Amino acid sequence: DEVVADFEEVQRQIDTRGAHTIMAIVCTASCFAPRRPDNVMKFAELSQKYQVPLIVNNAYGCQSRITMKNLTSAARRGRVDGIIQSTDKNFMVPVGGAILATLNGNNALVDSVSKLYPGRASCSAVQDLFITLLSMGEAGYLSLLKEREEMLGYFKTHIHTVAAAHGERLLDTSGNGISLALSLDSFISTSKGREGLSQLGGMLFSRACSGTRVVTCVKKETVGGMNFVGYGAHMDNYPVTYLSFACAIGITKSEVDTFVARLDKTLKEFRKKVATMESKSGKEDFTPLDAAA
Repeated sequence: DEVVADFEEVQRQIDTRGAHTIMAIVCTASCFAPRRPDNVMKFAELSQKYQVPLIVNNAYGCQSRITMKNLTSAARRGRVDGIIQSTDKNFMVPVGGAILATLNGNNALVDSVSKLYPGRASCSAVQDLFITLLSMGEAGYLSLLKEREEMLGYFKTHIHTVAAAHGERLLDTSGNGISLALSLDSFISTSKGREGLSQLGGMLFSRACSGTRVVTCVKKETVGGMNFVGYGAHMDNYPVTYLSFACAIGITKSEVDTFVARLDKTLKEFRKKVATMESKSGKEDFTPLDAAA
């Protein structure tokens, strides 16, 4: 079920176009399921070989010991110019901040970025992070990391049970240690198709289940002149519609239990809605023979 970056195609494009025409390579060390995080080591070695800058998207990665270990190894064996991670995803602060990290004393990139918004950028993100880290302390943060790792297996087991009860399955994305995905194909209605599944996301949000993403795999978007089919699904024509969510830092056993219970209840309610829509659609499409005459 996992979506994996085509490393060989990246290398082929560099060979075809010439390394001097490539501004940078962007890979991801942390992402939403069903995508598997990239092999940063291979990309770092590729960047070193061709002397092309490498920027790593490390969205959730700070809370994963494995991810951070892989990044450290990649920087030692190859070229890593910058690593970008979200403050809210990794440090439990309000949305709106990110950390740009560089390695081996390479401060030129940070200096350049910091000059883009002199005197205009808000300091609230820095302030929130500073206060939160002081409150947690090193021991507190490390304890949260350990608890998250312990919750991952518990989370998977309970989601698997809910999925089976609804005729769905937890997608096999073992290479992603933070994000999970649940298939939704049996909830597709004949009247609204895959697009109708987006309503499920709204129902979960109204029940205080934030951070979930319903991916219909049919949404089309144009970004920077590039057309995307199945926007949000990491690739065109991904075969399964799904709901993704994360086992992120700060999650507790009671919160997993609450989420699983609400998810189960919401799926039952949504299936009833789908059945009602199908019933109404069937009645509208049916025309008695005498009426037609």
